[in-house]
Amino acid sequence: MPGIFDWNYTRNFETEQWEQLGYDERLKALQKLENHMAHEEGRVARIIEPAGMENYTDGCFLDENPDVIYINERFVSYQYDHVCSSYDAMNTIIHEGRHAYQYDVLNDNKVKDLPSAETIEEWKQNKEYYLENSGDYDNYIKYRFQPTEDDAFNYADTKMKSFQPKFDKDPKYPEHLTNEDSHTVKDEVYAHDKYGENFREKIKDIIIQEKQSAPDPPTVTSQAPPSEEVVKNINNLEKAHISINQNLSSSQKEHSQLSIEIKQLNNRNNEMSQRLKDIDKLQGNSREYAINYFIQEYGVKREDVKQHLADLKEKISEKQQALKPIQENINILKADKEKNLQEYAKQISDISNHPEKAEIMAQLEQSRKTNNITQRDISELNQVAQKTDDLSRERDTFVRTI
Repeated sequence: MPGIFDWNYTRNFETEQWEQLGYDERLKALQKLENHMAHEEGRVARIIEPAGMENYTDGCFLDENPDVIYINERFVSYQYDHVCSSYDAMNTIIHEGRHAYQYDVLNDNKVKDLPSAETIEEWKQNKEYYLENSGDYDNYIKYRFQPTEDDAFNYADTKMKSFQPKFDKDPKYPEHLTNEDSHTVKDEVYAHDKYGENFREKIKDIIIQEKQSAPDPPTVTSQAPPSEEVVKNINNLEKAHISINQNLSSSQKEHSQLSIEIKQLNNRNNEMSQRLKDIDKLQGNSREYAINYFIQEYGVKREDVKQHLADLKEKISEKQQALKPIQENINILKADKEKNLQEYAKQISDISNHPEKAEIMAQLEQSRKTNNITQRDISELNQVAQKTDDLSRERDTFVRTI
């Protein structure tokens, strides 16, 4: 399990510092944040694991694999910096960590402070009638204000605001808080207009009614394939998924590291070029002093400065060219992954209507043990499976996504 937190870890989330961190360094920073939050809540810290997810999903906590918090890979991948801030990543970890706390409370695991008996009962009921986030806004509003999610959103919001003394000089921090407050107000206004003043209670009741009145799966009319064939197909899809994820993770790390190197070279080139322009404006002893200081600082002889800048530009160009095939490979792997997920969803849907469903599920679990496939390996596939209500009741899985 992860070690105790380091109180100085927060500096890594300052925007300037975060943009210089590579894939592994960002992951370590997020792990330290989880260690900190777990310490505050008096629970065991979870392992932070990046995973490919839908764009509207930032992270998830799976009851069937409660030692791990999954976070969307875009938060640790350098290529997504234009859409994902360090503070978005922090918010996600805190939110999903709150779901870990809820899990510990409901499973009688050790925590620092228990919520009220009424809150615990609400969470238990919500576990039985949990609503997934499908990406549709009407659905999202019900998902957002069900008890466990409402608690996690509010907790993360409060904790993020408590970091103000550490981040108040970073303009991205208040920008994040403003965006989050704006989203909350928008969601509350929409929920109030649609469900009335007591919208949280109304939404809770509607979710329960919808779950209880969900239609039974249709009767199978066509000849179902033998259970052995179904299990083999799903096994192959799971193995392919694991292989794609491993290659994708490796390529993204390579892309992230190369992107950082390009940025550092660009920064050095721009900085040196600007310093030379400033030196050109000087005269006499001031100019001579500035030149000598420049040479000392950058370790470049006066006669080699032009060549050094030319070499820098060449290195930047070479690395940019090297980046292209990596990005192309990432795109191909993502397309392969999407096809694999779609086929998996189809296979899972077929299982829900299969006359030998129970036998298939038992064979699947056994084959996974034989092939050393863990729930952690197939967490994304579990999310696909969770969307089939019939199968989710079979597995009794409680998945929460932000």
